[in-house]
Amino acid sequence: MTAIGIIADTHIGSAFGPWPPKMQLSTGGRYQLNKGQRYINKHWYTIAETMPHLDILILNGDIIDGQQPKDMGRYVCEADPQFQARAALELLRPYLAKSGKVYATEGTEYHEGEAATWAEWLAREVGAIPRDSHFAWDWLLLDAAGLHLDIAHRQSFFLRYRATGLEREMQFSAMMESTADVIVRSHTHHYILLQMPCDSKMQTAISTPAWQLQTHYARTSISPSRLLNPILGMVVVNMDGGEVHVKPYAFPHPPQRRERYETA
Repeated sequence: MTAIGIIADTHIGSAFGPWPPKMQLSTGGRYQLNKGQRYINKHWYTIAETMPHLDILILNGDIIDGQQPKDMGRYVCEADPQFQARAALELLRPYLAKSGKVYATEGTEYHEGEAATWAEWLAREVGAIPRDSHFAWDWLLLDAAGLHLDIAHRQSFFLRYRATGLEREMQFSAMMESTADVIVRSHTHHYILLQMPCDSKMQTAISTPAWQLQTHYARTSISPSRLLNPILGMVVVNMDGGEVHVKPYAFPHPPQRRERYETA
């Protein structure tokens, strides 16, 4: 049995994401975790303890949050991407200790830097298997003991019919010479699991959950509160007896604070 864990969209450095409590900031001080971060951290370490030993760990992009220039850095707890990447390395240690091979993919430039600068640094530090001279893959086609996985960070986002983008990825895969058994995408922060017949076999497609709470951007950019992600966490894919099994190691997003009408 092959066990493959996938972690994505942790957005370390965000005030809405996990942060190591003893991590020194680039300014030399310490950051005091907010209530939401304490909640995430609790589940981060619990899942690290309870998940099985992994043959392969995949970091599928947007592991750090970056400098958030569009928000003028309002919602980052550390503005230096280098220190965000160091914090990511510290947080990942219990996961790395339970993993065999490690692979990493590029996230978005907005979060991980132009030319995947910080994704590349972090991937090298965690000992990720390189592609040519790069440690962060732009698109990873992986043969894991006969299980073919098609892995990339980005996918299209649909506010309604959220599985549409993932189903389209399955259609693209069916056009390839060698159809993937499992398609893995991230980026949208929504956990979706699809299984459909393809070339006389069942194909599985996964959109991975994030580790970031609903942000100011998510609340206001498209339609208020419509981008809430009901669960957070990671997924583990197992190949057993020729069958693919997907288990989310997940926890619920905390209840949103209902706004009251303000009396004028």
